[in-house]
Amino acid sequence: MNANSVRSEGALFELISRGNKDVYFFADTKSTIYPYDNRYESTPPYIQELRQIPPLQAVDFGRPVEFEFEIAGDIVVDPTLVITLPTWLPTTQTKTNESSLITDTNGVAYGYINGIAYFLFEKIQFYQDRILLQEWSGDGLFVTSRSRGNLSSAFLDNATTGVHSGSALEIARNATPGQLRLRLPLAGCQRTGDTGFPRICANQQVYRVRCILRKIEDIVENSAGTQGLLPWGRTDFIQRVSSTATPAAFSTIVRTDLASPSIVLETAHLYIDRETQEGLRAAPFILPFERVYENNFTQGPADYAILTRGGIPIVKRLLDGEHPVGRIVMGFRSTQSLRANQRWNYSTPATATGDFYTAISLLVAGRDREANYDQSIWNQIVQHAKEERHSGYNFAFINWTLGDLISNYSRQLEGSINFTTADKPTLLITLAAVPNDPVTGSQNTSLDVYVEGWAALEFEKGRASLLFGN
Repeated sequence: MNANSVRSEGALFELISRGNKDVYFFADTKSTIYPYDNRYESTPPYIQELRQIPPLQAVDFGRPVEFEFEIAGDIVVDPTLVITLPTWLPTTQTKTNESSLITDTNGVAYGYINGIAYFLFEKIQFYQDRILLQEWSGDGLFVTSRSRGNLSSAFLDNATTGVHSGSALEIARNATPGQLRLRLPLAGCQRTGDTGFPRICANQQVYRVRCILRKIEDIVENSAGTQGLLPWGRTDFIQRVSSTATPAAFSTIVRTDLASPSIVLETAHLYIDRETQEGLRAAPFILPFERVYENNFTQGPADYAILTRGGIPIVKRLLDGEHPVGRIVMGFRSTQSLRANQRWNYSTPATATGDFYTAISLLVAGRDREANYDQSIWNQIVQHAKEERHSGYNFAFINWTLGDLISNYSRQLEGSINFTTADKPTLLITLAAVPNDPVTGSQNTSLDVYVEGWAALEFEKGRASLLFGN
């Protein structure tokens, strides 16, 4: 072979092939590869399809509203309620609220309650056809999410849900909270790294999110902490643009002229390749998820009466829960805070000398399952040892999992108590003295306990069923 033939087109391939020159380029075997083939295999798009689902009913305060999941994409991730709330401020004050201070003539500021994206909802429910899969209160979502995520995600969550420091200035800013976003921890979409909800495996069923909104009178607070002091239909409001400027007086919008809130369900849809689709449909697929059981208790004069005789008030609270439970979160609130619409306030009144309780133990079958430890263990040590971050609130935690601080392991149920078979799981609480309620003249507190159990959905042949096994 001369030099010119080597430099000619395809000469090197021809030199390598030897023998029959056409065998390298043409053959009848499945493994044959043609180096100049420009055909490509189809792949699913990498960009998520973002959809905003409108409500099935008109949205208004104090009423329920439902959203139906669309049959789109293969996997649903990041379900989020996108919320826009009306304001009682006129147009001029609405535009300048972020750069001024708006109060009444007594210096009292008004705004939507701290964490309004959570406390706007009395109940949030996730249904499969007529079966209730998950249920939360807005209060429960607020409490259980405070110790989740890192500091960066916590900052973003606070900014998009209307959580603030609680100062008079921040309360006034929350009169115009802007667009709010509340992420829903639906099955498969609860934590970072979850696989998403496999809509492709249950395309024969209807999935709905049902929300019950609180009345607007129950979700507006004031910096004075006064019950029943509301901002609409008032002529005694002033706006201070700066500390040296003359306050400008104005009137607020009357209640009947307030607009209705706007809420849509935003979902992101992922598409997977055909082989993965067929694999998910072919074999049964089990999706474990957390299911919260909410317990609400009150402590009244009868529970605190023994304090007048120098005794120690101890109360028993029987817990409702099912399935393996990995964590219990609990928090006390004073009736004074609840009456002032300060649902976010889990601190004792300013005149109190300590916490709401001194010790808590957990009994199962009448015996200690968790010993009687004081509040520093449940409120501080467990948070630092087991939670992703400190909540910053006065919550008590009982956590049997390995803890979210341990990295490099897949999320699973690694420590729990089976509440399905546990015999009368009961909290034994040693109460501390609290100041008398200024309205009732007696000692009254509220206790919310959130039992985080695990359940599972089994997907097979286009349908899903809730597993109730131990």
